[in-house]
Amino acid sequence: MTAIRTFLDTNVLVYAFDPADPRKRAIAHAITAGGGEERLIISTQVLVELYSVLTRKLKPGLPAEEAEGAVADFAGVPRCPPTPPSCARPWR
Repeated sequence: MTAIRTFLDTNVLVYAFDPADPRKRAIAHAITAGGGEERLIISTQVLVELYSVLTRKLKPGLPAEEAEGAVADFAGVPRCPPTPPSCARPWR
C-alpha cells in the first residue's frame, strides 16, 4: 500500500511565518509539525517561492538570513521530482 503524502503548497508555508492571521498560522504549524517529514512532500518551486514571499511580499518581510533559515527548515522534506507524471500527481 502506498502511503499518502500531503503536498505542502507555498501558502501553507507562508502562513506558518505570517503573524497577520493567528488562526491560519496555527493551522499551518499543525500541518507542518505533526506526523514528521515522511508524510509530507514539497517541490523545489515551493521553496523558491517561500523565500521570495517571505522577503518581498510578507509585511513585515523577514530578513534574508531568516528566510534562508525557513527554507532550510523545509529542505529535508522529500521533493516531488519535476516530471510530468509527478507534477500531475505529486501526492503519490
